[in-house]
Amino acid sequence: MKLGCISWSHRADFDSGRLDLFSWMEHCRQDAKLDGVELWNNSFGSLEPDYLEKLLEKSRELSLPIYSVATGARCGDVSLEEMGRVRATVRQWLAITDVLGASVMRISGGGGDLRNPDRQRIVFESLASVVREGTY
Repeated sequence: MKLGCISWSHRADFDSGRLDLFSWMEHCRQDAKLDGVELWNNSFGSLEPDYLEKLLEKSRELSLPIYSVATGARCGDVSLEEMGRVRATVRQWLAITDVLGASVMRISGGGGDLRNPDRQRIVFESLASVVREGTY
């Protein structure tokens, strides 16, 4: 068994500026002795390629794999416009997940009464359509 942590767990420390992803990854490896990390989208300091490369370098330096990236796909409604925004968000984060070499991207869906089976179907079909595209 391997143990990891999602940066969301330390969101208060990120929000206050006490942690950034680099110092958090050091904490995960050196203090918590974890085997890997999941990076939450709100923890990222930037989405620029050089920042992502620095995350990869830190991962290699610490021998701490980035096994997953997590993002949100909030759906206020299930209109074509809203689903277009959701697909764009998922595309962006799939590309980032790919750059970081993570094997998993976790999506937290929410909003717009997603307990309604008809709405669920629309949202899940929209998400699946991006994955089927295969290019990010």
